[in-house]
Amino acid sequence: MAARIVLGCLTLLVALPAAPLPAQVAAPPPSSRIFRFDPDGFWLSLHHFLYVLGRAEIGTPDRARRAVAGAPADQTQGLASLSADEQALWKRAVSFYAAGPSKLDTVFDAPLIAITNALVGLRETAPLPMSVPADHRDALAAAAPVYRKAWWSAHQRANAAWVTAAESLVARHGAATLAFITRAYGEPWPAAGFPVNVTPYTNWAGAYSTRGTLLVIASLDPGTAGASGFETTFHEAMHQWDDAIDRALQSAAKARGRTVPDNLSHAMIFFTAGEAVRRTIPGHVPYAEANGIWQRGLAPFKSALDATWLPWLAGSGTRDDALSKLVDAL
Repeated sequence: MAARIVLGCLTLLVALPAAPLPAQVAAPPPSSRIFRFDPDGFWLSLHHFLYVLGRAEIGTPDRARRAVAGAPADQTQGLASLSADEQALWKRAVSFYAAGPSKLDTVFDAPLIAITNALVGLRETAPLPMSVPADHRDALAAAAPVYRKAWWSAHQRANAAWVTAAESLVARHGAATLAFITRAYGEPWPAAGFPVNVTPYTNWAGAYSTRGTLLVIASLDPGTAGASGFETTFHEAMHQWDDAIDRALQSAAKARGRTVPDNLSHAMIFFTAGEAVRRTIPGHVPYAEANGIWQRGLAPFKSALDATWLPWLAGSGTRDDALSKLVDAL
């Protein structure tokens, strides 16, 4: 989300008709059921706000990234509306996160993932689930009234505004984008739509997905606005197919006596989601190109994807043949 080896091919791709969906892929759902956006997750929003503030407190290198850099100023503005006792309550909650949860990774650390999943969908009045450790429940419960008073109204409005803009893009471009990526991957999309949790902050990346169907995207990150946010939402949802694509890549590599490079499946998502949205939203610059992703050690992937995966996206050959050629090219 490198060098454009096949710029001439990209012009040709626009004129080519989409290849038919493989027989094993069900027809995509209507645009109204592609995603199920939830902007009202009070506890999830509080959890992520405390998480990024905790990382700022301990000085992690990612605290200056665009998606989270504004959180400390947001905190300062809200603290000004609170009493000294309320400020102390809030700062204790941030320090709790800084001492533990904020040291974990939202995507890879199982204890934090379990807590995040437990908070999905919970509204303000919902009790905290017992699956959340007691000390963590106490920290969230103590911070909740303060968060509600100083920040939640503004954060909820930002979440709702993000969803309104996203739903408009999905209504106009979602069906074509989904048809493109399901054909490319040969994998089905959830018939009920993929759940998307919208919170003011998430992590340094502005969006992430992890085990199960947990997908969280930040409403206050400029990088997740507009078409970039539209692409990012599809990108994160495409991780639901990681296991299936990894198996297909491993099979292709084994047949050729090769190994699959690390990060190849992620590079494929950047490439495929970017191409899908480039073709459906005129003038869109794919996230990987706009944010220099290919220059961060992924340039060989970009060249190989241009040469082998792009023709399949244009409707030439088969998915498995393209994967075999991709493995050979790397």
